[in-house]
Amino acid sequence: MKNILIKQAKLILESFNEKDSNIKQALIELEKLDKQGGLGDLINSPMLHNIVSILAPYATYYKVDQVLKLLKELVSESKEIRQKIYI
Repeated sequence: MKNILIKQAKLILESFNEKDSNIKQALIELEKLDKQGGLGDLINSPMLHNIVSILAPYATYYKVDQVLKLLKELVSESKEIRQKIYI
């Protein structure tokens, strides 16, 4: 089942110009998080809430860079947590 916050972030990003490389990369990072959906604590993290808040309906296009940076950090953290689980 898809996380509602990830779904919201995707919808907002898709409302921008998808040809922009940062938008494409942010959507890729969201997809990575979505595939790791079993990490409930991480997916419900304050960082993900912050990402969606930045992308709120009143978000301006330039904030995508900030969101992309946070998404990359969150994906990196999720990989570290996954590795610790399987060790």
